[in-house]
Amino acid sequence: MTTESRVAPVALIGPAPRLRLLPVAATVYVLAWLVGLATGPSGPGISAPGATVHAYYAGHPGAVLAQALLVHGIAGLALAVVAMSLPGSTTGPLRRSARAAGLTAAFLSLFQATVSAAATHGARSTAPSQSLAYFHAINMTDFVKLIALAAFVSTTTALVAGPGRLSAFLKTVGRFLLILLPLGGSSFLFPNPVCEAALDLSLVLLLCWTAALGACVRSRQRLTLVLGGC
Repeated sequence: MTTESRVAPVALIGPAPRLRLLPVAATVYVLAWLVGLATGPSGPGISAPGATVHAYYAGHPGAVLAQALLVHGIAGLALAVVAMSLPGSTTGPLRRSARAAGLTAAFLSLFQATVSAAATHGARSTAPSQSLAYFHAINMTDFVKLIALAAFVSTTTALVAGPGRLSAFLKTVGRFLLILLPLGGSSFLFPNPVCEAALDLSLVLLLCWTAALGACVRSRQRLTLVLGGC
């Protein structure tokens, strides 16, 4: 039985100013990732040796840091705003679970940005073993973050989605992400082509889901917002 079938559709009520932040934050999250991926350098593989990782950080520390600030820093802050802007409802525990999962993922993302800043600071004089330690810390945090994101996607979809095409899209993509996010995250523990492909696909779907979430909420905005369906 899926989360959507266990939770009956309910009226979701929230303050208009807070709800207006959610579509904006969702858009910022997607754009931060797209710009970071488009402009940042290609990173080393998950199993890369210390010398390769060190060359990555030392070769272009400014670009690596800029990318990390986009995909971890700005995206993390935007995710926190999305989590805090989820509409209130009579389904209190579900909303609290969604917010807790979203804020956990946001905190872990900001931690990754901090570690990336440490890894790029004075990277040329850093020992390869230390660069590798930073790299592994970021990857292991990513594993935990992806699990938190899977929980966030699942609970938020159940909280927000109702009848309608956008909601149907949220539900469908949410089901895939519930599997792909943890599977992709496992590639940081057990690198293999299947899990790494799942990791790449999960990022694409996560950005699509986030954009759809913002569009779903935006389409229902009014002074008293009722999200029975989008």
